[in-house]
Amino acid sequence: MADGADTHWMINTYNESPLHAALKELYAAENGGKTEQIIEGSCSIADVLLPDGSVIEIQTGSISALSEKIFCLISKNRRVTIVRPVAIEKTIVTVDGDGNVLSKKRSPKRETVYSVFRGMTKLAGTIPNDLLTIEVAFVRISETRLRTDEPAQLANRSRRHLRKWVPLGKKLVSIEGKKTLRTEEDYLSLIPASVKEPFTAKEIAEAILDFGTDPFSGEPLTAGARKDAARGASPLLWLLRKCGIAVESDKKGRSKSYAVRKKS
Repeated sequence: MADGADTHWMINTYNESPLHAALKELYAAENGGKTEQIIEGSCSIADVLLPDGSVIEIQTGSISALSEKIFCLISKNRRVTIVRPVAIEKTIVTVDGDGNVLSKKRSPKRETVYSVFRGMTKLAGTIPNDLLTIEVAFVRISETRLRTDEPAQLANRSRRHLRKWVPLGKKLVSIEGKKTLRTEEDYLSLIPASVKEPFTAKEIAEAILDFGTDPFSGEPLTAGARKDAARGASPLLWLLRKCGIAVESDKKGRSKSYAVRKKS
């Protein structure tokens, strides 16, 4: 924290997740930055502030939640990198009230780069932008869960079906790779090579379903992971259209089709 910081500047690191904290410290160390620094001329605090004034933000959830902060920083000509971890492997560790491990198993759920686009809608008018980089970090994590005697609701009351466990936190095991999204070409690289113009969201989704291995992380994909990735086709295409990277073309049957905008 910068010297002389008022208490109203301080974030609640008490509730910071172990995954967020680990990534923050790692990116600070790798880039020679400092954590939890007041950004001069801005009413916000950087997860990581680099010597050249660039900012790194770790976001384990929807990137749209950071949209106001991103817009503010870019308007002041600061470079911003948003690190969004996606779990290519998650190990679930269940413990009792004394911390004894009751079970350890690998979750069938796998995330991909396509998992992030449902949470990027508020950035539609901002990307691509030389000042903004989205860095998707392919991570292996462990999640600890506390076994409860009775079905329990979460603190935010988000569970529709109660379960006999509550989450204690996610921890970083390793970073296996990264996918950088900054330029128009970076975003277009997410459209599978087998998809030809003009294309529809359905065609992109069907091509993703044919993936045996994630082309960006190199990880084998389960049927469930392919289906989850395919659900990202519509948000991806919506984003490309809103950003002007893709433009509407002739219809294919009843479906709208799109082509890459021709550069003048």
